[in-house]
Amino acid sequence: MNKLVVGKPVTPSDAGNTGYIDKTDFAAFVKQAKKTYKWDAGVMFWQFVSDVNGETIKTVLKGLKNSN
Repeated sequence: MNKLVVGKPVTPSDAGNTGYIDKTDFAAFVKQAKKTYKWDAGVMFWQFVSDVNGETIKTVLKGLKNSN
């Protein structure tokens, strides 16, 4: 579990609308996995350049940091 990295596209169009999860939902999933299963690995996004203002990564990282 501590080596599992979850990767998702930043926007729906980054993966042909397949596999996209809204950043707020993704942050909640990450937070729940850390809290419930002590998951302490990581996340990654493809087409990182699509996260122009960094909001996707900020939102999901906030979920990782605030899951105690």
